[in-house]
Amino acid sequence: MDLPSISRVTKLPLDQLKEMAKSTPIFAPGLDPLFATGAVTERWDAANNLTKQLAALLRTTSFADRRDQIGLQRGGRKQAAAVANRVKDEAAKHA
Repeated sequence: MDLPSISRVTKLPLDQLKEMAKSTPIFAPGLDPLFATGAVTERWDAANNLTKQLAALLRTTSFADRRDQIGLQRGGRKQAAAVANRVKDEAAKHA
C-alpha cells in the first residue's frame, strides 16, 4: 500500500509515516520492505526463466510460516519471532 493510503487508513500524518518508513519496513511501501519483513520469500530475476525459478522454490520451500524468523534475519520484523516463541512456550505449558 502506498503511504498516502496508509495515512488515510491509520489516520497518521503522511509526514510522520514518511519518517517512520525510513527506519521501519512495516510502514514502507514497495518490494524491498516486504522482502525485509519476510512477506516476500525471495526476489526473482525476470531476465531468467521464471518457470525454473518457481520449480526451484517449490522443491526447496517449507510450507511452515517462517515470516517472523525471516523478517528477524533481514531486520524487518524485530519483535515478531520473540513474541511467537513466547506464545508457543506458554501454549506448551498449558497443553
